[in-house]
Amino acid sequence: MQSFRRNTRKAVICAAFVILIAGLSVQAQNFSVVYNFDVTHGQTPQAGLVRDAAGNLYGTTASGGDATSGVIFKINSKGQITVLHSFNDADGSFPRTDLTLNGTTLYGTTFGGGSIGAGTIFKISTDGSGFKSLYSFTGGDDGSNPASGVIRDAQGNLYGTTQYGGAFLSGVLYRLSPSGQLTPLHGFTGGSDGAMPMAEPILDASGNLYGTTEFGGNNNGNCVGLSSGCGVVYKVAPDGKLTVLRSFTNMQGDGAYPLGALLRDAAGNLYGTTSGGGGQKNNGTVFKIDSKGKFTRLHSFGGGIPDGVVPWGALVRDSAGNLYGTTAYGGSANSGTVFKLAPNGREKVLHSFNASDGTGPQGTLLLTPSGVLYGLTTAGGNSDSGVVFKLKLPRP
Repeated sequence: MQSFRRNTRKAVICAAFVILIAGLSVQAQNFSVVYNFDVTHGQTPQAGLVRDAAGNLYGTTASGGDATSGVIFKINSKGQITVLHSFNDADGSFPRTDLTLNGTTLYGTTFGGGSIGAGTIFKISTDGSGFKSLYSFTGGDDGSNPASGVIRDAQGNLYGTTQYGGAFLSGVLYRLSPSGQLTPLHGFTGGSDGAMPMAEPILDASGNLYGTTEFGGNNNGNCVGLSSGCGVVYKVAPDGKLTVLRSFTNMQGDGAYPLGALLRDAAGNLYGTTSGGGGQKNNGTVFKIDSKGKFTRLHSFGGGIPDGVVPWGALVRDSAGNLYGTTAYGGSANSGTVFKLAPNGREKVLHSFNASDGTGPQGTLLLTPSGVLYGLTTAGGNSDSGVVFKLKLPRP
């Protein structure tokens, strides 16, 4: 009988091992590195990608290029890279945000460089021609150092945020007109309205803007020793009135320090992540705010091998309601993960980075209609300069 039990136990362990290896094999088959960055073609990409109808990918790197100030790049469907523009500090430096594609024009920001080193807003054609610096921040009421990209409305206005600057040095939400006139829509005070927005806002059909700030809010005493608040989710109406939809508390598991942009579905529900908080582990959360303002924590990251640490970029959502995102750390090699969160709240790690295939994804994933995720890592790969990766989602 004991021999039978031992043999049965061995058989179960072997079967589990086979299932595990098969799962890893499927993961490896679905994941591939499209491009390994180097100093010539850019290093340290910190954002996401945009894709045109022909399948070309566009993005930025925060460093590398001719003047080591970062580049705008294009990667075709064969994985070949073209540097569309190398920044030289005078026209901007340290681009670290997503690009916005409108027709054949790309719009974006740089964190530094420009007239006084406070960052810029730029545009460039997808063929690399026509680069133009649309605005150089002054560090005054207009803000300084945009850590976010820009979004564009139907009239051609661009909206974005700066991490610093403004009257209270806590960041600014702005609008840039097609003629190049910048209008501050809200200067964050560092109080209940938030401080240091790291992501671009999103825009609904009524002209309302929604976004997050990393710090500030009403709960100043609960942020792991910080006194500047745990961050907020805000809404700014067309008349400029700001409403705080959520002040994070870092208590009851709601999370703290949101870094990424929000995602809004057709029903008006908002989805986002916090980079910290969420329970005993303080490794971040995925949350939802419904159209009536009800807040729900959908997932709290546990960290380590089964999960991830510090979700950074915005979420993307498929037609079935599944959410996809990345964590900058955690996973099997503590190099970050790609995860899926089902509508029932079940989280699944789709890929754990291992340094050789990338480290530290921070940007928003790109989801194609055919069920393929594209993204960037800030480091890792052949030259430890970051990679472009591709992950085919399993069929339902």
